[in-house]
Amino acid sequence: MNVVNLPAGLLASLERVPPNLPFVLLLRHADREEFAPGADGYNARLTDNGIAKSKMLGQLLASRGSFTCECSPVPRCVATARAMLLDYQTNTLLGDPGVYVTDTQLAQQAFLSMGTEHIVRSHLKGENWPFLRTAAQGAKVILTHLVQNLKERSHGVVFLSHDTIVMPTLACLVGEMFENTWLDPLDGLVVTALGRERFQLIANGKATEVTPSMEGG
Repeated sequence: MNVVNLPAGLLASLERVPPNLPFVLLLRHADREEFAPGADGYNARLTDNGIAKSKMLGQLLASRGSFTCECSPVPRCVATARAMLLDYQTNTLLGDPGVYVTDTQLAQQAFLSMGTEHIVRSHLKGENWPFLRTAAQGAKVILTHLVQNLKERSHGVVFLSHDTIVMPTLACLVGEMFENTWLDPLDGLVVTALGRERFQLIANGKATEVTPSMEGG
């Protein structure tokens, strides 16, 4: 029998958030089926563990207040939102193609031929690809979107995305370079407000204060 646990890093981050303080989350989707190298995996389904973890996280968040969800249109992200029992809407900023992709056809070819890990790790290190925005450019767009939702909504929001988006965003915003590691399913970033234009980014239980510029980027 498999033991179902939420990511330790996410739980540590949530523990840093005081009760009744609004927050938003940027997370990778739940555990999915494996797919063969060279396959696009678009329709990969959640595993039983992934569904169980999603339900567990949904219950945990419900104990903290009311939440809705924005998610990538890719089926595994939608399935995660549904398993969490969240009202959701899809947003291509979070996937298919996502904030970083500037040329969908070139990106698909590159990811299939070179592999996700190779491209993501080089992206984290600042390598430029002709089909991707830089990590800094994409992270600014994501942070602006998270902060706007935190400021404008009266409830929490879960943003469900992919490792290819959450990892470079974390690298730029909190300096997590994932040396010899990879982002766990349902792990990511928690954002809270400290003041009118001051925000706290919490990843793996560690907090970073930012005062983001709200101009586009």
